[in-house]
Amino acid sequence: MTSDTGDRETNRRVLALEAPLPPERLAAALQPEGEVAVGRAVQLQRTYLDSFDWRVWGSGGRLVLEESGGRQSLHWHPGAMSPVTAPVAGTVRFASDLPAGPIRRDLAPILEMRALLPMGRVALRQRLVRVLDGQRKTVALVWWEERSGCTAIRLRTEVLTGYERAGEAVHRRLLALESVTPAGESELALAAAEHGRRPGDYSSRIDLELKPETPAGEAARAVLRRLADTLRANVDGAVEDLDTEFLHDLRVAVRRTRAALGQLKAVLDPEAAAPYVEELRWLGNATGPCRDLDVFQLNVEGYRKELAPDTAAALQPLADRLHHMRAQSHRELAADLRSRRFSGFIKRWDAFLDSDRLCADTATATLPVRSVAADHIQRAYGRFLNRAQGMGPQPPAEGMHRLRIDAKKLRYLLEFFASALGKSAARPLVRELKAIQDTLGAYHDLHVQQLRLQEVGRELLTDNGTGADTLLAMGRLSAFLETRQEQHHHDFARRFATFSDKSVRKAVARLGGAGERAR
Repeated sequence: MTSDTGDRETNRRVLALEAPLPPERLAAALQPEGEVAVGRAVQLQRTYLDSFDWRVWGSGGRLVLEESGGRQSLHWHPGAMSPVTAPVAGTVRFASDLPAGPIRRDLAPILEMRALLPMGRVALRQRLVRVLDGQRKTVALVWWEERSGCTAIRLRTEVLTGYERAGEAVHRRLLALESVTPAGESELALAAAEHGRRPGDYSSRIDLELKPETPAGEAARAVLRRLADTLRANVDGAVEDLDTEFLHDLRVAVRRTRAALGQLKAVLDPEAAAPYVEELRWLGNATGPCRDLDVFQLNVEGYRKELAPDTAAALQPLADRLHHMRAQSHRELAADLRSRRFSGFIKRWDAFLDSDRLCADTATATLPVRSVAADHIQRAYGRFLNRAQGMGPQPPAEGMHRLRIDAKKLRYLLEFFASALGKSAARPLVRELKAIQDTLGAYHDLHVQQLRLQEVGRELLTDNGTGADTLLAMGRLSAFLETRQEQHHHDFARRFATFSDKSVRKAVARLGGAGERAR
């Protein structure tokens, strides 16, 4: 058992009893602290809600849905702050479904577009034991909880504001009881384990711990295996359409894998990898249309909030058409992800990653990953600089798109091998590059959206039910997108000036321990 540092799932102290202890015996043990009142038994189900990537848990908080007697209530435990409880009706999936007030205010920026999913459930019998002072005021609470199918009992002691001394005395007395120990694993961890999960078990980040002397071939295998795990983890969520981030993370895993295969040809066997490069290209094309529509739909919601109310209202037919197009695109995506082609690719890809054919039979694969990674990053950085400097003041959209791809490849290499290069050296470069990539990505998305707007406009023009106000509003939206795109172009120019200065060039040159030489 761990030391009594408190259970992170609430702001209450949590104790575990190794043997059954009836509430009446508990009450008798607390008598020296004051009058004790034992409430009636309540049957309830406690469901821990979080996003697939554990954003609530990562914030230090817990969100719990409790159901008892046909009623539901949400319990938000924001770290060390006081918990908040609110009744709810119906299903809670997104931040917009949360009760208005502090729960939604706190969780909306944490969840963003991610759905709340049941990460673990606990059925239990609960009784409230109250400790009262001489004036019959409650000075401490003890929640007695017995999980279904489990002989162990948990006690939750709650220290009330203004009665801290009494609450601490109750807690100490409980600790002095025979068979009472501080809780080990949190209830969340125990509940999640029954669903095959554990808090923090998924992240889209590449969190590998590679030693600088690790052979480059071994490091490349670890990177590709990590990406394969991420891809596979998001398939079901993308098919079931739980939220848009499943498809986003799946696509990023595909892009990163394609970038790794393309950038590490000296380490990997390009001939053996060629069939998988083709399948990954197919998968990238299969997932692209639905993701583009996801982004456009989300952005249109934001654009309508920025435009004049009459323009926003007139754009409803556009929103409806995008919703229809996205639904059709998702059906096609789901069919691809359920297809024999996809399942066969995953099976062959897993086997290939475990095989001896993955790495090239060259000296490069046996070199320390730090030197190999630094060399590839320096080359990628040089290509990025050369392309950006050669585009001119008014680059075409295709040129900006190519630059965006170069930025992604460079960032991915830095992320793959950050631990081997030294995270303190790689992270500032990744942070700057991410800002550049976000700007280039927004620029590209706006270009794609303008083309899509023209396409939808032509379709709506042939629809007799579309009014002139909608077409005019779409024209105003197109001009709005063009202005926003120009802003992102200026933002890129500013960020690139910083990312291409001498200090950054020196930092890139030093990644492999090559001294102060600037490229």
